[in-house]
Amino acid sequence: MKTSFRVAAAVPAATNAYSSTDAIACLRRAGVPVTQQRIEIARALFSAPVHLSADQIWANVRESAPDVSRATVYNTLRLFSEKQLVRELFVDPQRVVFDSTTAPHFHLYNMDTGEVRDLGDDELQVIGTPRLPVGTVLQEIDVIVRVRNRHD
Repeated sequence: MKTSFRVAAAVPAATNAYSSTDAIACLRRAGVPVTQQRIEIARALFSAPVHLSADQIWANVRESAPDVSRATVYNTLRLFSEKQLVRELFVDPQRVVFDSTTAPHFHLYNMDTGEVRDLGDDELQVIGTPRLPVGTVLQEIDVIVRVRNRHD
């Protein structure tokens, strides 16, 4: 059995073209109550495909909305994750990034630079699924390819 994973954006991905109107529509479709802080966080996440930490999102949001607290960002990211607007990627034990592309896809993580990028369909392929224990169903398959810079 071949299981195929394709990359597809869940929200508009035109860089810097994600307006407040887009953010409001996205939040409403997901059943998320609309607040100005959530609009700003959605705009930071969905203006382009991103892999950002909560603190990076907070810094980005504070440029346009300086009164947004760190706690608001963390709580909103938890809500967005529950509503499947973003995916949490645990790239290492001390680092979580939020991925704005929620469709199944794989990642490359540079442990030296902290960069996370999507792997294209032509870069990695998973064929088949594991035999699952009785009474379980496959929820998702996460693949993170971890690399380090060569220091020759």
